[in-house]
Amino acid sequence: MSGNFRKVKSVILKLCLDENRKDKIIVVGGTVPYLMSGKRIK
Repeated sequence: MSGNFRKVKSVILKLCLDENRKDKIIVVGGTVPYLMSGKRIK
């Protein structure tokens, strides 16, 4: 997972910044705690 973390974070941020999609995005799974805490997966 650590190899994909930056990619996952980047895609989620891009989708959340998109005016047409930002209100439709729901993020679930094991990546969420790391995104919320700002800590990187080792």
